[in-house]
Amino acid sequence: MKRSSGISTSSGGVKAEELFPKGSRVEVSSDDDGFRDAWYVATVLQPPSTRNYIKRRRRSSDNSDKFLVQYETLLADEGSKEPLREYVGRSFVRPLPMHDDSEYAFERYDVVEAAHRDGWWTGVVTKVVEGGSASRYVVYFKNPPDEIEFRRSDLRVHRGWVDREWVQPHNQGTIGVLFSAGTAIEVSFDGQHSRDTWHLATVLRETGKNTFLVEYQSLGTGDETETTVESHHIRPCPPRLEDKEFVLLEKVDAFYDFGWWSGNIAKILEDRRYVVLIKHTKLEKELSHAEIRPRMDWIDGKWFIGSRV
Repeated sequence: MKRSSGISTSSGGVKAEELFPKGSRVEVSSDDDGFRDAWYVATVLQPPSTRNYIKRRRRSSDNSDKFLVQYETLLADEGSKEPLREYVGRSFVRPLPMHDDSEYAFERYDVVEAAHRDGWWTGVVTKVVEGGSASRYVVYFKNPPDEIEFRRSDLRVHRGWVDREWVQPHNQGTIGVLFSAGTAIEVSFDGQHSRDTWHLATVLRETGKNTFLVEYQSLGTGDETETTVESHHIRPCPPRLEDKEFVLLEKVDAFYDFGWWSGNIAKILEDRRYVVLIKHTKLEKELSHAEIRPRMDWIDGKWFIGSRV
C-alpha cells in the first residue's frame, strides 16, 4: 500500500504552513523500516518555512522544509516519559481523518487501517469471523509480514491524502490489493518437478481478475523469469519463526536450489543442523536451521502450520 503523494506547494495552492499551522494535530508516517504504512497522531510544533528553505536549499542538513512534530504515543527513548520530537518531510504529514466509518461493513480484501502498536497500520482484511456486532476481522500486514485479529472498533477505512483531498482506493474487494505491484511473494506451479515447491518472486502487475504477472527465480539456475499466474498459485511470504526447534519426522520446507521444497526432518545433527528428506525427489539434504522452516499453508487468508500431507 503506497502513501499519499504529499502536499502541493505549487503557485496558487495552499502552502504547508497554512494547511498545518503551529499547534495543528496531524497524522505522521515514516519511510523507516518497520514503520512504513503506519500513521501516528502528532502535534505540529513548527511548520516548514518555504522562504528559508529557498534561501538555504543547498544545505543538505537543513530542516527548514520539514515539519517539527511531537508525537502523542511515541516516546523519545525506551523507558523515557518524554514524547518523541522529530523533523518529518511534507509528504509524510496529513490531517486527522474525520470520517465516520462506524457503519461501514468491511469485507474480505478491503484495505483498512488498524489501531495497532500506538498507531494506525495499513493492512488487508483476509478473513471475516462473523458474529454480528461482535464480528472480528483478520488483517494481513506486509511490512513487516504479520496477521492479527481485530474488533470492528479497531478498524477504519483506508484513505489516501492526495492533492489535499481524501481518496479511497478503487480496487477494494479484489485480491489485487493483497498482491500489489512490488510485493514480495512466493509462487508455485503444477509441474511434476515443482509440486509443493515455492519460488521466491515479486509481483510486477495485476493482469486480469485474480491473475498476475510475476518475476520469479527459476529452480536450478536462479535466473529471473517473468510469467503470468492465477491467484491460487501465489501467496504472501510466510512469517519467519526464528525460535522454532524442529523434531524428528516433522514436516518442513527446505530452502535449496532457489526454492522452498516440501520434506521431513530425517535426522537431527549438532549445531542446529538437520538432514531433510525432500518429498518428491527423495534426496537427503543437510541444511542449517536458517534454511528450514515449518511447513505452512495459506488458506482463506490465514497461515496453517503442517497442514499439507
